[in-house]
Amino acid sequence: MVAAIETIKKKRLVNTQISVLGKIDDSLVEDNSISRSKQKEFKEFWRQLLGSPADFGFFFNPEIGTIFIVGSLVSTFLQDVEGTKLGAMSVGPYGILRGLGIEPEHASSHIKILGKGGFILIIRGYDQDLLKLEEALIPINKY
Repeated sequence: MVAAIETIKKKRLVNTQISVLGKIDDSLVEDNSISRSKQKEFKEFWRQLLGSPADFGFFFNPEIGTIFIVGSLVSTFLQDVEGTKLGAMSVGPYGILRGLGIEPEHASSHIKILGKGGFILIIRGYDQDLLKLEEALIPINKY
């Protein structure tokens, strides 16, 4: 993940937006929340990695656990819907991914990976910029 983000930053594509979702290890979570000190550590790590003041947030999803979101999609995942964050709803993360244009089977697969402790890296931008990034990321995507 870190290598991919560093590669994206090196390309310096101004209109490209990055967002990352990740599950917080259950051992760091108490009563569906994370301590302020751990929140600060997470925020600092991602701000240093992304190199700019990145939006950041946490939410608890009953099917996945505690999730952090960093980047341009924070407001989408943390959007309040009748007192509940959109990402905290059972199908919230899946619905948001579908709304971004991700096909159903890919959205389901990404949510399963997230639930197992993986990350979702979402890159949004112009087609020509995304093609350049895709080529640059091929050597990193060996898994």
